[in-house]
Amino acid sequence: MTRSSTGLTRDEVGDLLEKLCVDKGFCLPPAEHNKLLENPPEDPVAFTDAVFWAEGLNPETTRRELYREVRDFIVATFRHSLELAEVENANAMCKPE
Repeated sequence: MTRSSTGLTRDEVGDLLEKLCVDKGFCLPPAEHNKLLENPPEDPVAFTDAVFWAEGLNPETTRRELYREVRDFIVATFRHSLELAEVENANAMCKPE
């Protein structure tokens, strides 16, 4: 499983984008979806901003409640991915050579 510079795997980015569409109504145009899938921003805030821009919304002028809701959703995904990576690393260190 290869992690991007964000720490998210390609599958995790794809799952996140799908959940943003289904759960939050942020269904990105295919070109923007693919752009984020191929080159995801490195941190949750930059990822959140990129999602808003891709949706045609300015992250600086959108309703703060909506921005925080989407950002928190993305932060949770990044945290979960980091936790999984730590477990994978610990398991790899425990394997005999």
